[in-house]
Amino acid sequence: MFRSWLLAFALLAGCKGALSPSEIKGTVQVIVDEDGFKPDHIPALVGKPLTLVITRKVEKTCANTIVIAQENIRRDLPLNSPVMVTFIPEKPGNIHFACPMNMYTGEVAVQELPSSDSPTKGKAKAKLPAGLPKIPGAPAPPAIPAPPAAK
Repeated sequence: MFRSWLLAFALLAGCKGALSPSEIKGTVQVIVDEDGFKPDHIPALVGKPLTLVITRKVEKTCANTIVIAQENIRRDLPLNSPVMVTFIPEKPGNIHFACPMNMYTGEVAVQELPSSDSPTKGKAKAKLPAGLPKIPGAPAPPAIPAPPAAK
């Protein structure tokens, strides 16, 4: 029992979870400094335009260009001059971005728009094992499929 509680807690604590659509911005300011891109994790929605406004703040860096290979984007980043990069993510998942040498990297975490129907319509609702506390605002653990019926 304790082991299953510990596993469930670890899963819940480690998950960042999906943000609500109202928390995901269409325009994100990105700074390039001596440590790379900030922020380096950017949430986005499938089918919604995302504009990165990237400003390089340091002279000596290999991040003088941004490469988003999955979107066929490559843009120079002049010093102290904002550069707008806009694209529309077509599918959920992570879109990698980096400097040309791939030393400084980041990702756009693309998630699906929730349907206007019930969020659990057509999906099994995950249940916590008996005795586990519910954590408000925490994502539900993944649903465990039922074992196949015996023949």
